[in-house]
Amino acid sequence: MTRDQVTVFIPLKHYHEGYLRQALECVFRQTRPDWRLLIVAEDATLADFGVLLREWLVDARVRLIPRQGRMLAGAYNSAMRAAETEFIATLLGDDLWTPDAVEVLGDCIRAHPGVDFFHSGRYFIDDDGRRISSDYLPEGPVTAEQFADRSPVKHLMCWRARRGLDCGGVDETLNNFGSDDYDFPWTMLEHGATFHAIPKALYVVRDHRDGYRLTTHVPQSIQRRELRRILEKHGVPPALIRQRIHRDGGDFLRQSLFRTTVHRWIRELIGFNPHSGWREPYR
Repeated sequence: MTRDQVTVFIPLKHYHEGYLRQALECVFRQTRPDWRLLIVAEDATLADFGVLLREWLVDARVRLIPRQGRMLAGAYNSAMRAAETEFIATLLGDDLWTPDAVEVLGDCIRAHPGVDFFHSGRYFIDDDGRRISSDYLPEGPVTAEQFADRSPVKHLMCWRARRGLDCGGVDETLNNFGSDDYDFPWTMLEHGATFHAIPKALYVVRDHRDGYRLTTHVPQSIQRRELRRILEKHGVPPALIRQRIHRDGGDFLRQSLFRTTVHRWIRELIGFNPHSGWREPYR
């Protein structure tokens, strides 16, 4: 192993088979082939995923391991503990990496040996893979003040696995909203991690309604509660927390298809069409 190699980490629970296959294929199509791939799933589902993913698991670069710990955060921590490379990066099972992502990450790791956390730009595609946005590129240095307003760190996220664990890993007391891509980099920053923005879109976010997504299927009441918990954890003043939650309720939180868990139960019972939900006005 060389220090500029990267482990790709895919957490699996809910999945759309077609999207998952495309995610795996995008790893195998990377212009730099010396990546490692960790797929993390609940212990009870390992046998099923072993069958579903058998054509990829025959490759020595790919491992399927059980999740140890709670929810999505536990999957992240399991992957960090199991990683064979110094750096690890997330690919969600319904998203994609650009073909040069591993190569660009390796170049950046060599060029910036003191950096602990790299983050790139991204763009969005729809259910059918059609591009629906321009490139969203990271802006400026990462500061705690930025996190209090909104996260300056978006996918593609690539960090030193050992440094992430030394910071306590992803917080397993948080539920499946913001623990991985909001609270975790904020926590690493507070523990002195150094960040570097890659001015290129390496991550492709699929804004779809053909399967489970945290942004759409977690009820807005839960998303608001978890956002409040994260902001309180990092010492944001109560007045600013109220302003932030009110603002975000009219912004990206509108993606949620359900107001509450009861609302979700009722809508699923009557068979509503999730494609009728609100979508971001991408630029």
